[in-house]
Amino acid sequence: MDRMRNPPRRLRGKPAILHEAPSPIPRLTSSQRIPYMDTSETANEITRHGSRLCLCGVYGSGGCKWQFLYLYQMIIAIHEVLPIQDIDKRLHSGAPTPPPKLNSKTLTDSQKRTFFVTPSRTNEDPTFAIIKTFAYSSPSLEGGAGPWVESKDGKLICLGCGCGHDSSAWPEHRDSCSGIDDVILRSVVDAWELEARVKAQS
Repeated sequence: MDRMRNPPRRLRGKPAILHEAPSPIPRLTSSQRIPYMDTSETANEITRHGSRLCLCGVYGSGGCKWQFLYLYQMIIAIHEVLPIQDIDKRLHSGAPTPPPKLNSKTLTDSQKRTFFVTPSRTNEDPTFAIIKTFAYSSPSLEGGAGPWVESKDGKLICLGCGCGHDSSAWPEHRDSCSGIDDVILRSVVDAWELEARVKAQS
């Protein structure tokens, strides 16, 4: 995890951009812990990673990007401001501007309670640690299987990716579903980008 020991360049002295929704996503304080958190070496392995250009517009079109690291029950989203030479190269190469985003899914209150976001946003170039908690707690009341599934024709349909499972296979799928991960991630990142755009234009 050298990436986390050497975080990206920050913009010092700028106020934090905070997202306050009518039903905000829960955030951990320094005194809180997730019960039964797996701290084994396997749990800290990166299972996949990805990146995309950031659409906040604070640094111009294509001036910043997101790096995403996926670990067991955790997603780390790192916002990076690109070096000026990378931006110049992108402009001179005629690289396309970021495509329009897909409409973010609106999370239910029950879905928001299945993860926490650490309060680590201290400036306008943040790193988020998103910790999923549904693997460590009892299912909620939605059919006894939790808020990320709906029952249809005797199958449990995942609300993250749309695939069907029986009840015995559902917990394992839920804990590792990339569709659920992406919905959770977008709910956090999209909210920050929107706040950043509004703040930059004010």
